[in-house]
Amino acid sequence: MADIIWAGGLVGYDVAFTRRRSGDYLDTLHVTRIRASPGPPLQKTQGQKPMPKQIYDVEKFLGMTEDAVECRVKRSADQVKLKLRTSRYLYTLILEPQKAEEVLSQVKCTVVEARPQVEEE
Repeated sequence: MADIIWAGGLVGYDVAFTRRRSGDYLDTLHVTRIRASPGPPLQKTQGQKPMPKQIYDVEKFLGMTEDAVECRVKRSADQVKLKLRTSRYLYTLILEPQKAEEVLSQVKCTVVEARPQVEEE
């Protein structure tokens, strides 16, 4: 004879134990049911920043510069990355150097060169 003596939830699972008497031996517990159940929602750890986002619309980028802390500029030979730091996310816009200069003239927050170019003499 098997009676369910305990049924409860663990994180992510529902488990039930039964007690069985087998001859002269002591009662033994057997897992009779394991079923996946939705656990508690995952909590975001404190201090963890959300992932950066890439945007492709220049007008949207310029609209976000009003609320931004700063705009970092990373220049390479064939592209310029404009990284806009807001209170919540880091947005990245990748442009050609000529187009980037036009956009930088319209940015409404502080512009910081991430890698200042060294002048050679």
